Amino acid sequence: MSATNSLHYQLCCEGAKYLLQPRAKERFQSQNKWSAVEIVCMGCEMPDVWATNCSTSTVIEVKTSVADFRNDQKKYCRSEQAEKAGHTLGNYRYYLCPEKIADTLKAELPDGWGLLVWNGKKVDFVVGAAYKECNKEWDLFIMGSILSREVGVHKVFNYRGTNPMGQTKQLDNTISISMGDQKKQTQSTMAEAMEQSFNTCVEERNSGSDVHVREDHDYGFKEGVEWAVTELLIMGKIDHETAKLFIAD
Repeated sequence: MSATNSLHYQLCCEGAKYLLQPRAKERFQSQNKWSAVEIVCMGCEMPDVWATNCSTSTVIEVKTSVADFRNDQKKYCRSEQAEKAGHTLGNYRYYLCPEKIADTLKAELPDGWGLLVWNGKKVDFVVGAAYKECNKEWDLFIMGSILSREVGVHKVFNYRGTNPMGQTKQLDNTISISMGDQKKQTQSTMAEAMEQSFNTCVEERNSGSDVHVREDHDYGFKEGVEWAVTELLIMGKIDHETAKLFIAD
């Protein structure tokens, strides 16, 4: 994650807004309905921007320097191995960069990737991305993470009502799931277990073991680390700076 006063973060926000624009639907088959900026999510690649139209997904990686762009090519999720294993995210994949480095990125674009350029005022479409198969479970992970943050969990949405078009879209509180003290106790137990798991990761890291997910290709272990870090971050047990030590940008 980047500082909120950085160019990187500014372009992430501009890219997320661009993917929701009506005119952008010509680039992505149909207009995207939601986009997310730098979302931390368990068990999957975490792009700078993710968006979906409920059918396909689009990701944007923001690069403000050529060196950063070239380093991105070294990530496991960019490798041929990851592509074959289905460890990739986004049916459409784009880089977004400032105008001053656009020519270099355009000349070195990976196969199938597109390019968006920030001209100082707006995002310009430069190169279109080709459709790629991706891991749809990861799209669900991200959407589930967004729903958990925005509306919570253990909720029942009842869309049957007097409005035949379903436009009421209200949560029927009479059938919402209530677990009371048992739920609070379960959450407390989970928090303790995750905090213990996270502390173990910290000890391993301090002892010299390589637990950083950018270098670790063991998906079972990596997912466990990301899950613990993500949940602890959501619950406020750790801050973003600590989370960044264990979760890729």
